[in-house]
Amino acid sequence: MSSRALAGLRIAVTRTSDQASALVEQLEREGADVAAFPLIRIEPVLSAAELANRLRQGCDWVVFTSANAVRMCALALEAQHATPLDVLSQARIAVVGPATAAAVRALGLEVAAMPDRFVGDEVVAAMQATSDLARRQVLWPRAEGARDVVENALRAAGAALDAPVVYRSVPDGGNARRLARKILQHDIDVVTFTSPSCVRSLADVLPEMRGVKVAAIGPVTAEAARAAGYPVDVVAAEHTADGIVRAVVQVLGAG
Repeated sequence: MSSRALAGLRIAVTRTSDQASALVEQLEREGADVAAFPLIRIEPVLSAAELANRLRQGCDWVVFTSANAVRMCALALEAQHATPLDVLSQARIAVVGPATAAAVRALGLEVAAMPDRFVGDEVVAAMQATSDLARRQVLWPRAEGARDVVENALRAAGAALDAPVVYRSVPDGGNARRLARKILQHDIDVVTFTSPSCVRSLADVLPEMRGVKVAAIGPVTAEAARAAGYPVDVVAAEHTADGIVRAVVQVLGAG
């Protein structure tokens, strides 16, 4: 990209602080005036000891449907004086998309399956393309409130599934209120949403949004935005930071 097609657009990035930088940088390279308003925080649900114990029990597959799940597992093992390479090197790892794959590879682990479409619904099909899942031990460390499509598909494939809830998304009310004020003051042109949790966090303090374009990283997030009453102008075809930047440039960029 680097066409500076977004020059003059004031864009809000709402994803968590540790994930926002890549999206901010890419939008800035396109000329946008970008401000980060992390609308959620990630908090652990299981203790480090309990999560590390679940990981140590051994399995045939580990399914990661977010980079946050990868980080939570790595932190839990570190707290128990172990590393993911020590514990998970014998398991095959499936991921939802390239950001999650990068988080896995950063730990020295290999990715065995990743779908062509970066949505949870496709992960199990990518796993089945490499092996029969019947009676395989599968660990899916997941977010609180995660959609059940992955669980249903794995059980339908005959997998022996352990699906612990390892983290939750907590609304950041302070940032939500700050962003709401900016929107009401007409200081923001585009709001990017990268998860339904981010949508809900803003909707809690801003039930109506007018005069602002909404860009969603994928159809699940777009559906959440519409359910909140926000019109959606951009939906990324590729559900990544690159994909949302490309979509914003295509739909809202100059020229």
